Amino acid sequence: MISIRQLSITLFLAYLALLFSGLLVVRWFWFYPAELELYTNNQQRELHSVHSTLQQHKLRLLSLTRDYAEWDNTYHFVQSPSADYIRINFVPETFRNLDIDKAVIINEDNQILLNQSFDTQSFSLSSENKHLPNWLISVAKNIDYVSQYPVSFNYLDDTLHLIAITPITSSDGRAPNKGYFAFAQVISDDFWQNMQQQTRVRIESLAHTDITDCESFEKPIKHAQASHVRCLLDLQQQPTLALRLSNDAAMPQFMRLELYPTFFVISIIPGFLFLLFLQLMLRPLQQATRTLQDNVAKGQLHTLFVHPKQPLKVRELIHLRNAYNDLVVLVRQQQERLELLSNTDRLTNIANRRAFDDALITTWQRLQRHQQSMVLIMCDIDYFKPFNDHYGHGAGDMALQQVAQALAASVQRSDELVARYGGEEFVIIAYVDDAIELNQLRLRLASAIHRLQIPHEYSQVRDIVTVSFGMAWIKESGPWLTDYQAKDWLKAADMALYEAKGAGRDCCMLQVINQELPFTESPEWQQSPN
Repeated sequence: MISIRQLSITLFLAYLALLFSGLLVVRWFWFYPAELELYTNNQQRELHSVHSTLQQHKLRLLSLTRDYAEWDNTYHFVQSPSADYIRINFVPETFRNLDIDKAVIINEDNQILLNQSFDTQSFSLSSENKHLPNWLISVAKNIDYVSQYPVSFNYLDDTLHLIAITPITSSDGRAPNKGYFAFAQVISDDFWQNMQQQTRVRIESLAHTDITDCESFEKPIKHAQASHVRCLLDLQQQPTLALRLSNDAAMPQFMRLELYPTFFVISIIPGFLFLLFLQLMLRPLQQATRTLQDNVAKGQLHTLFVHPKQPLKVRELIHLRNAYNDLVVLVRQQQERLELLSNTDRLTNIANRRAFDDALITTWQRLQRHQQSMVLIMCDIDYFKPFNDHYGHGAGDMALQQVAQALAASVQRSDELVARYGGEEFVIIAYVDDAIELNQLRLRLASAIHRLQIPHEYSQVRDIVTVSFGMAWIKESGPWLTDYQAKDWLKAADMALYEAKGAGRDCCMLQVINQELPFTESPEWQQSPN
């Protein structure tokens, strides 16, 4: 068996598990793929930016090479070499202004006509480098490579160069090729640093990396990765150098640390509301349970009520309370019917109204047949309603029980009767022979009630529970009573009680009834001495 609190906690934990599972599903099918796609697109743009920058460098170098290769002075120089052409056109300022490091010219017979290398530190030219001329002579044999890929990255003497090759011809392009012109730029670390500043992409040269399976810049990025490796190609379109491209942006993670506080927030708020709702629901249920358990323990039925400070009025709980209260009312009505059918009052354990009615008829018939002296006493607890309102129904029931037992103990003969007439009223039928015995009975009844010492701060008579008595004493009965009914005797006792209440309560009023002073609507009253 599980409690509502345990069930609620279990459901809340299940809610958290479903919420976290839903978060994983949403991340896996929607947000995470979108983040990966955005990250991949950014990397693709960065790759395109680096590739475009490299292409600009290639086009610039190729444009410079073509300008010199298609210049008529160069064309005439190849046909008729002249030192003036070299002295005038290839000075240190030329290399520095064009940002090139080497220049080579070969004729159609593969003779080296120009071989100049620029030293940026000494700002001087030399013709000692033969790697570029020899490389140019080797590649000039395959005109297809030169015409299709005139600019490429190649290693010369373990140094990476960007080389542009152009056939030498006249400016109008009509003359046949007379040789090849080549410009070369050394690719240093400064070159990559400038590239990083231009593209905002971190570029790392992997000079000693196996580049067999290296991908070209033209191949698009298919999967998001922290970095991508792309290759520079030589004249034969073979990988020359591998470059690792990366940036400062972190690669999207499936479950980032930022998601956990978010999950905590979106789970703790409904969780708090759920626990608050549970507390508001459990309080009336626990209160109702305690009331039912108390009813079972005491063997009594009390209605349920909603505390006035209860903040949440739940329709279903109110309907349940009303249904239970209706059931309590129905049970009480049935108990009252059963009490009417029985002779014992369920609360006080003395004779009930039905038993009194039967005893009154029997006694009245006996008084008509025999000459006897009997008294009918109506008793009423003073200010019982304020007592019940302030001390509660439980205390009121206890007071009724104590008063009933005190009255019953004050009657000595077994054929006399003490009964609960209704509510806080009791009735007594007793035998008395004379006024002295009657007064002793009165004093015995009043003393028995006073000895109970039941506190009653809301009484206007005393600070304890008191009782008012109304006595109707038939001194000598006989056949003359046949002209009257038992209800006249009861009415006389009730009128005496009414006078006792009017006289200040906690007292006894007496109506003496005999043949000379029969029942009248305005009898003469005699107050028994206090």
